[in-house]
Amino acid sequence: SSDAWQEGCANTLLVAQQIDTTGMFEAKNLMPKFEIPEGFTEITWFQEEVRVGMARRFPNGVPDDRQ
Repeated sequence: SSDAWQEGCANTLLVAQQIDTTGMFEAKNLMPKFEIPEGFTEITWFQEEVRVGMARRFPNGVPDDRQ
């Protein structure tokens, strides 16, 4: 019937009012924590990992458009 959409909206509101959204929309850091070897900072270790990965990915040298 033409009232079905109104009933659907009302039911949606009832369900929404029963949900606890506490903390649901808070920003969360979901990045994994990696062990940083001694002598490195988080940034220098990342740079080293990138350098090693690029050398493995491009054994004949990194193309200019990838640098």
